Amino acid sequence: MNRSIIKIKENPDAGTSIEIVPAGGAVWMTKSEIARLLVVYQNTISNNIRTIFKAGILKEKDVVREHKYKMQGIERITVYYSLEVIIALCYRIQSRDAKIFREHMLTRFCNDMGNRIEYDIRNKLIFSLN
Repeated sequence: MNRSIIKIKENPDAGTSIEIVPAGGAVWMTKSEIARLLVVYQNTISNNIRTIFKAGILKEKDVVREHKYKMQGIERITVYYSLEVIIALCYRIQSRDAKIFREHMLTRFCNDMGNRIEYDIRNKLIFSLN
């Protein structure tokens, strides 16, 4: 499965940066990769993903992919989660890195929307219908 992953890099000179490691595909990450990204326990990721699906925020069939393969004659399955899951997790988990990623995605969204969105000091989005 061709997939890209996200990494948060600390650079003493330039500060914190978000890097998408391209591999020719969309962003799909395992629970352990997401846990490392957000600097939390994998159990925290599992519990929050379960809650997101149970609440109906995301549909599991739309945002989860299984990759089946054989290793040493044993069939194995790796479960990958889409970027949508990672973003939803960042709004549920209150780690420093989740906040960094959340703010990065919000900034990118606002920049992509151009003049149609203003971001005010109280951290509220104001949508302009003009």
